[in-house]
Amino acid sequence: MARRRILTGSRRTSTATGALAAVLLGVAGVAATPTVASASPVACGATLTADTTLTADLRCPGANPALELATGVTLDLGGHAIVGNGTGTGVLAPAEGATVRNGTLRGWDVAVTNRWADPDAETTALTLVVEDARLAGNRVGLQTHGETFGWGWAPAEVRRTTFSGNGTGIDLTWYGRATVEGATFKDNGTGISSDASGVQISGTAFRRNTQALSGYETGFTVDTSTFTRNTDGIRVAGTSSLTLLDSTISGSGTAVDAALAYLVIQRSTISGNTTGVLAEPAGGTIQGTTFRGNGTAFSATVAPFAWDLVLQDNVVVRGGDGIVVQATGEDWTALKLGGNRVDGNTGWGIYAPGVTDLGGNTARGNGNEPQCTGVVCVPRRS
Repeated sequence: MARRRILTGSRRTSTATGALAAVLLGVAGVAATPTVASASPVACGATLTADTTLTADLRCPGANPALELATGVTLDLGGHAIVGNGTGTGVLAPAEGATVRNGTLRGWDVAVTNRWADPDAETTALTLVVEDARLAGNRVGLQTHGETFGWGWAPAEVRRTTFSGNGTGIDLTWYGRATVEGATFKDNGTGISSDASGVQISGTAFRRNTQALSGYETGFTVDTSTFTRNTDGIRVAGTSSLTLLDSTISGSGTAVDAALAYLVIQRSTISGNTTGVLAEPAGGTIQGTTFRGNGTAFSATVAPFAWDLVLQDNVVVRGGDGIVVQATGEDWTALKLGGNRVDGNTGWGIYAPGVTDLGGNTARGNGNEPQCTGVVCVPRRS
């Protein structure tokens, strides 16, 4: 009788019925998104099947992984740290996605990673989210995989997270996708390394990394971000693409190194680097960008052969050399210059024999004469 009263009471009926339904769904093998948070102590090596908040630091030397997450689970670190001894994985997420937030992962071979996706699995991909976190002193901070020969698995979203002192901050491979917003990468070997994947970056700072961005067969889209005192800035190679908008790169060896890559650089500032843009070769458009105080603002060492490369309406001032094309004897007509202003550099202004002149280029006060080679300098209005 007691059981019957519970099942037929007005409020208790819905609670009990919901609980019974959840049990029956579990028996039937239907996964439900976890919604109940747990504040219980968590042990190293646990698999979390419900949303969980840590109540203390978790030290798991030698664990692999320290914690594993079920699909859709949120791990809230509660301001605490999961600490390793330089080996193993800190948090292993499912291919379908999970969330790690609000704390630190330190001292892991890989701090956070996801399983490889099964290309034949019939399920809906979620997102691997890392937010409001600090990943420090790991070989790799976040490693995320896509699906072999396909897109759409385990997209990663990184928000307001700091990557510091890692060998690589984010390592993205095999048709993965990542969105990085409001993050900081400092003192890493490589900030973000991407292989055959796509990365969208906004409002993010890269400071004192050996290489800020490195991509092979990759698409980088970067806006409103800063790159400061990295040994080298952005390296894209092997039919990669880079879109750089409203951003600043300063104090690097080479700000942008493009080897067989397609560039769109607009409304940005490239200053105080040994080399601003190195094209070896590259196509695309560099437009409305200011180059200031670089050893060489723009250097093309190999003529473009897959795409045209257009330098349009840029300002190049107070550096060593301005716009320079290496005299290799190649056909340089796919490199096109128009409306660029090149002033006050100690070496060449525009030295670009054989390129296509789109008109409107000006140069004055540069150290070498003639001020323009390969294009006609037009008089400037006073």
